Amino acid sequence: MGVNLLTPSQNKESLRVLVLGANGFIGSHLVEALLGCNHIRVVAVDKETHNSFNLRRHPCCEFVETDVLHSAKLIHEIIMDTDVVIPLIATPRPEHFLRDPISTFDLTFAHNLDIIRACAATSTRIVFPSSSEVYGLCSQQPLSATKSPFVTGPAQDLRWIYSSSKQLLERFLFGVGRTNNLPFTIFRPFNWFGPRLDNSPLGIDRPARAVTSFIRMALAGKNLAVVGDGKQARSFTYVSDGISAILQIIKDNGNSTNHRVFNVGNPKNLVSISDLARLVIDLVDPSNKRRLEIEHIDGQALYGEGYTDIKQRIPDITDLKNTLGWTPQVCLEDGLRLTITSMIEPEPGVFT
Repeated sequence: MGVNLLTPSQNKESLRVLVLGANGFIGSHLVEALLGCNHIRVVAVDKETHNSFNLRRHPCCEFVETDVLHSAKLIHEIIMDTDVVIPLIATPRPEHFLRDPISTFDLTFAHNLDIIRACAATSTRIVFPSSSEVYGLCSQQPLSATKSPFVTGPAQDLRWIYSSSKQLLERFLFGVGRTNNLPFTIFRPFNWFGPRLDNSPLGIDRPARAVTSFIRMALAGKNLAVVGDGKQARSFTYVSDGISAILQIIKDNGNSTNHRVFNVGNPKNLVSISDLARLVIDLVDPSNKRRLEIEHIDGQALYGEGYTDIKQRIPDITDLKNTLGWTPQVCLEDGLRLTITSMIEPEPGVFT
């Protein structure tokens, strides 16, 4: 039985949710989860469909195959007839920040700003995905969603263009929320991973995020390339835990989450990148018959000048736990097993 996301005070048959970037890693999982709920109708928008081919036939899903970057008028029209907007439009990969900073800014900031303005014009609730990148080089650990400062490098270090774009959007949301009474909730994902991460058929040979890269290398019998000394640590969050947090935020209907920001991560899954690589080797080849090893590579040599790594990133999830009772459930090892299985035995029609 699905989860009823409507509150008794809502005098309507269904909640209409717009998911922009519905074919992406988070988007495809989110749409699937929403369609498993009662009284939800989803408008899913994306220019690609390889992750979402099954969703297009669902009676409660309207899939609009279009490029959001060139469909502003259409998106504005859809927003006018929508209850909740979730704009999953961004390029969260450091190599892209450095290779193409202008498109990173345009996609992450400019287009999202246009969507926020459209929501403000119609007072449409927006559940906005920010990023743990906003904290930058902040040394406070764990990172508080409401108290930790944003610390980024100098302007010439283009590694921070994505982080700064998300920061500005957060500040704009709080501003328009106060002046226009726009209902919104911001969530900051901390290293979400799982099936379909980095699996675009157009990007199969491009640099992927750590989990995907390590699994691909191990399955191919190649040594695992670790950027820098491998001591940098992240709190990895399995995608189903992240999606459950978004569903609870939507279910709240802004009653206790309006004009608030939350970290969505799993502090118990904190691991150094070198230890993550070793864990992947152990799970893919327990006896290490292939004699896989870790090779260290220079970050700037890989990503280009201006790359800066972050030593540690641990989320404080107290606010979300106290507000909605949310806690992550999937440990790192179990999440990696599920991800490895999905890459060995992918869903029909889904690229790995």
